[in-house]
Amino acid sequence: MKLKNLSKILILSGTLLNYHVVLAADVDVNANTTDSTVISTDMSTLVSDVTNKLSNEATLKNSKITVTSTEPGIIKLSGNLASDAEADKAIELAQSVAGVNDVDTSDLQVQTSLHPLSDTAITAKIKGMYIREKLFGDKEISLTTVKVETINGVVYLSGTVDNKAQMENAINLAQAVSGVKEVKSTLEITKSS
Repeated sequence: MKLKNLSKILILSGTLLNYHVVLAADVDVNANTTDSTVISTDMSTLVSDVTNKLSNEATLKNSKITVTSTEPGIIKLSGNLASDAEADKAIELAQSVAGVNDVDTSDLQVQTSLHPLSDTAITAKIKGMYIREKLFGDKEISLTTVKVETINGVVYLSGTVDNKAQMENAINLAQAVSGVKEVKSTLEITKSS
């Protein structure tokens, strides 16, 4: 794990416990364990990491969300949420956890929704991927200046980035999310590359 990422984890998590859990996901298991044990441990670690992240989010304190995993790298969120904002935050946080490849929202219900859950989920997954890439990845990405919106499976990226690499990374990460039909970008570069 990179040192710059370690400091970001400590700052963002606020507790040494979350730091320990993240490191535990990166530890190699010894050669005497079976593949099913490794998969089971990885899945339970992901479920634990996502559950901790959701339970520490103030806007989700009154939400009833169940976190499960039946496939490596796939987190399933189930339950009832009050609004699109709660769904967006829950999915974004789950997707931002290192090791989560996709978030299944098929059993997630939103009481007051202005948008189809599939569009909300796509937007949240992209935001989560941006966060994860910023913290754990090696691609340059801008978190605060890129706006993401999804309408009928088409993702619209707007705002500013520092360079062409940030623009390309934002577009490529968005295109990698399941359910995205197309990515339309009006991102502008603010600094010369």
